[in-house]
Amino acid sequence: MIKNYGITFLAFGEEHIIEFNETVKCLFDLNNHLDIFVITDNPNLIDNKDVHIKEIKEPFNYNLKRKSIEFAFEYHNIVVFMDTDVLINKRIDFEYIQSIGEGMEVRWKANKTNYMGKEVTIGDMNKTEYGKLIGDENIEFINEFILLLRIDDVKRRKEFIECWDNLNDKTINHQPNNGRNGFLEGLIIYATCNKLNLEVRKVRNQFFNNIHNVGTLNQYKKTKTNKTIL
Repeated sequence: MIKNYGITFLAFGEEHIIEFNETVKCLFDLNNHLDIFVITDNPNLIDNKDVHIKEIKEPFNYNLKRKSIEFAFEYHNIVVFMDTDVLINKRIDFEYIQSIGEGMEVRWKANKTNYMGKEVTIGDMNKTEYGKLIGDENIEFINEFILLLRIDDVKRRKEFIECWDNLNDKTINHQPNNGRNGFLEGLIIYATCNKLNLEVRKVRNQFFNNIHNVGTLNQYKKTKTNKTIL
């Protein structure tokens, strides 16, 4: 029986598509009833043809995550977005996904973060042209490698993507490092939730605690090429 949620990914470039293929294998080994989606620039490299695949021809930008979320929202009211480079513990609680309330759940949120060895605050961001264009002082940094989103109304789901799309277009020429700083799209996602009055909740439970981002682990180089279910 297919669950009432979809798990979706953005897989651009051969390295990340390989990561996606490994992650999908891990997920299906744990639960073969999952409904999985991916937006990619090279469908031919996707190993498992049972997943929903959509090709997109746009320059890479982290805000393309909205395309993968939009894809899954076409089928489900609950969407889990994951980065391709995740490690998944076999104790993950998939049933939790179906219990979440409307809004967005994240593993972490705060008004400051450490990026590339430098502390950055929301106050710092609000002073930049990028922050001014977002125009929302009530946002926070989030750990966006995994996001749980529930929007029951189809029209609101479309409005969510449209709002994110508009904020991306509005800020595209002012996104630091051409939108390739991973934490920056989290600010746009947070502002989008605020505009639609969707609550953003920080949650640490068995679900979130059993999914890890390879990029944040101390043994990055070792685990990146040896992904297994923990």
